[in-house]
Amino acid sequence: MKNIVYERNGKTPTAAVIGLTKREESICKLVVQGCSNKEISSRLLISERTVETHRANIFRKLSVHNAAELQHDYGRFFYKNLGNQ
Repeated sequence: MKNIVYERNGKTPTAAVIGLTKREESICKLVVQGCSNKEISSRLLISERTVETHRANIFRKLSVHNAAELQHDYGRFFYKNLGNQ
């Protein structure tokens, strides 16, 4: 998890994945949950093509090749922060 930075926000530490936008983080959370592009597009009210573009950018930024690798390398971070969508 080389791309995660931890910082203190008030009393509790928070984490942010360096280089990801808020939208990309939202998509990561859904990918980690096992959602398909179609499900993600429905939940976030964006097109499937937009989801595909975001996923490609996420994989490039985090140096992962697929959803399984994203889950393995970053799943713990996104599961802890699922409520912040």
